Amino acid sequence: MISYRQYQTGDEKQIVTLWNESLWKDPITPNRFRNLVLLDINFDPEGLYLAFDQNKLIGCAYAVRRLSTMLGTDLEPDNGWIPFFFVDKHYRKSGGGSRLILKLLTL
Repeated sequence: MISYRQYQTGDEKQIVTLWNESLWKDPITPNRFRNLVLLDINFDPEGLYLAFDQNKLIGCAYAVRRLSTMLGTDLEPDNGWIPFFFVDKHYRKSGGGSRLILKLLTL
């Protein structure tokens, strides 16, 4: 049975591993993931959803919205982005990826 939860400290290794298996044309290192995602001023762990089959990460989707202004009042509270989304190739077309996106849309 597939379970879903939000990001927790320590998930990075599994995320980076699955990212590189799934998005092999756009690889990432643990340091780059940390710098681009976790250390981003707008990072919100509630927007990073993970799908697991037992303890194995099988999918990941991230939604982000601007939490900190860059210029003036440009927060755009009604807008958000999904910078990355991927599912293990053995679990594609099983509905797990769709459920990840639905979770993001209800944030």
